[in-house]
Amino acid sequence: MAATPQSSNGSSRPRSAATRRRATAARRRTTAQRSKTTTSRSTTTARSATARTASARRSAAARRRAATRASANGGTSVANGSVEGIAAQVAGFAESAVLVPVGAALELGDRVVGALRPWTAPDTAEKELKKVQRDVRRFERRGSTARNRLVRQVRTRRNRVTRVLRKRRTQVTRLVRGQRRQAERTVRQRTRQARVQVKRQQRQVSKTLQQQTRQTRDRVQQYV
Repeated sequence: MAATPQSSNGSSRPRSAATRRRATAARRRTTAQRSKTTTSRSTTTARSATARTASARRSAAARRRAATRASANGGTSVANGSVEGIAAQVAGFAESAVLVPVGAALELGDRVVGALRPWTAPDTAEKELKKVQRDVRRFERRGSTARNRLVRQVRTRRNRVTRVLRKRRTQVTRLVRGQRRQAERTVRQRTRQARVQVKRQQRQVSKTLQQQTRQTRDRVQQYV
């Protein structure tokens, strides 16, 4: 009974130590693998950057060499090809001057043929006739609408002008009536004033005559 727990304790300690050693070895291997992976990634990145820089340098050098060749060959090609280019342009202009009227005539002929083609067959001719009739009716409706609109506008303007003329005629009639009445009043007043003055003059003359007659009688009686 006493020997059994000693054997169990003695065996558990070596097992725990071995387990710790295995775990430590596993952590070391994992750390080493991670460091190797990181180193390989950094190396790959550096190599790719170096390769990109080198390729960019090579492409820039190639572009410079191509530009140098083009500039070197351009002077001679311009001197040799100027006459050929002018001749080609002149030939192109002449050809265009000949082909443009021909193309225009052909296009006009195609349009005329396309316009007359529907009238050659009975079915298409009937359809075209119906289209023409529809267009004629549509034009007639539009014409009647425009005519009615014009008639309404003319009638409205005529009524407006008539109202304005009536209003002005009424105003002129009233003004003439007022002026005539005022003139009649003035004439009446002046006639009355003239009559009054005439009566006054008559009275004054009659008085003067009477006075003179009396004086004459008095003098005659004095002499008699």
